Amino acid sequence: MAAEDQVTGPVHFDVEPPLIRFQLVESLLDICRSMSLWPMTFGLACCAIEMMAVGMARFDIARFGAEVFRPSPRQSDLMIVAGTVTHKIAIVEGVDRIVPVDVYVPGCPPRPEAFLEGLFQLQEKITGKRWWPKPPDGQEV
Repeated sequence: MAAEDQVTGPVHFDVEPPLIRFQLVESLLDICRSMSLWPMTFGLACCAIEMMAVGMARFDIARFGAEVFRPSPRQSDLMIVAGTVTHKIAIVEGVDRIVPVDVYVPGCPPRPEAFLEGLFQLQEKITGKRWWPKPPDGQEV
């Protein structure tokens, strides 16, 4: 990215590639980021009830690093859109037309176990490693 400065000319904000790369530090920071995701509360339909169940004692999303549900995107790292985005809410159908989507969780409504699996997949995308065991073969999430 570059911007024009009126006095000195072009100003560069990014340095590609980094001057010094600390792979171990970057990996450690990725692990810390993935284990401390703060999701934003954005429930639109009955899916929101299942999202709330993930925070309760039986499923306890806090064990997996996503404890604090925040009310504002400014205070959160992760946006869970639980429900269908319709014309009335955002002019278009499909949340992927408004914001980028990293993980889709299937089901209507998705079970709390499916929400947790979506969280695990997101953590795997951030760190490149799966930290929690996969469900046994033949068992759906």
